[in-house]
Amino acid sequence: MLVATSLGIRGNIMIKALKYILFIIYGLLIVSCNTVDPNDSDLNEYHTVSGTVWDYVNNNSPNRKEAAPVVIDEDTSVSNAEGEFYFDKVLEGSHIISVSLPNYEYYADTINVISDTVITIPIFGVKDNYFPIQVNTQKRYEYHSGSAGGLFWVSDSGEVTWNIYSFTQQGENLVYNVAETLIYVRTTQIGGTFPPDTVVTEFKFIEDESNVITIQSSIWDGISFNRYFDPREGDIIQYNFYRTHSVVTIYLKRNVGLSKLKEEDNLYLSGTTYELIE
Repeated sequence: MLVATSLGIRGNIMIKALKYILFIIYGLLIVSCNTVDPNDSDLNEYHTVSGTVWDYVNNNSPNRKEAAPVVIDEDTSVSNAEGEFYFDKVLEGSHIISVSLPNYEYYADTINVISDTVITIPIFGVKDNYFPIQVNTQKRYEYHSGSAGGLFWVSDSGEVTWNIYSFTQQGENLVYNVAETLIYVRTTQIGGTFPPDTVVTEFKFIEDESNVITIQSSIWDGISFNRYFDPREGDIIQYNFYRTHSVVTIYLKRNVGLSKLKEEDNLYLSGTTYELIE
């Protein structure tokens, strides 16, 4: 009798345990059936993303940029001849959009796609420091200067050294003090070649908070330019003076060489060139 009772108790325990296990399995099946597969494309929302890539050179009027690879996540759309790109299926939500091209600053932004989206992408050329200025440094230039009028001409050739020896802060501006030493030989049509001569002068570079440099000197007085310039353009500046009976043009070239050309009444012509050595 005791054995039968023990078997009955064990049987009830096993039945209850089996029911409990079945209940857990049933619950797991319900949860599994109600779980949404995040990879189920039928339940996701997709939209188009399109736009235009604009190429800016030194912040001037932009041009449409062809063949720019626009990337969203792992998808790429290459802009056409009109600078236009198009993605036909972008998952709703936040995405990183980027453009990477040689000689251009890297572009990246976050877009929130909640419907069909149209955006504009500006890209800028990498800017170089075309006119580096640093205290306690020197710059050497080959120097050439000449003038001609009628049958007479004079030509000077030599070397210029700029010694940037100090600077001061005046409000928002940095003022660099420069000592210029010019050693040159003069040649004229009627006088032949003269012995070397040396001229020492001083002038200033004034740089504002936007990195725009203004030169105060007897030769280059008043010209202004930004020291950080897009290398895709040849000259940094072409600065023209129009005066009575004369035109003066000053160039700052890519190799940080300066040149000045003056023409008066198409009869008298003079020019000065500083070509960077180091």
